[in-house]
Amino acid sequence: VVNGRQCALLAPTGVLAAQHYKTVVKRMGPDTPFNVSVTLLRGGMGKNTKTGREIRGKIADGSFQLIVGTHALLGNDLQFQDLGLLVVDEEQRFGVK
Repeated sequence: VVNGRQCALLAPTGVLAAQHYKTVVKRMGPDTPFNVSVTLLRGGMGKNTKTGREIRGKIADGSFQLIVGTHALLGNDLQFQDLGLLVVDEEQRFGVK
């Protein structure tokens, strides 16, 4: 992000993506010394919705530096301006055989 590239954080569920988004905004968002522009993209925010189109447009033009989302981040209809890092938070099932 410091070098002008975008970062995406992929979470397995919408609930976890929302939790990550809230934490990232609190630690790195506009009201912090880092001043990183962050957004959340998840299911229900498709390209056919007003919110989905607005968010996708701002991701494509580089307005958002860090994008937190679900597998919606992997869709063919999403274009990043310059994605430099994709972090995947994989789902773990502790104690399940």
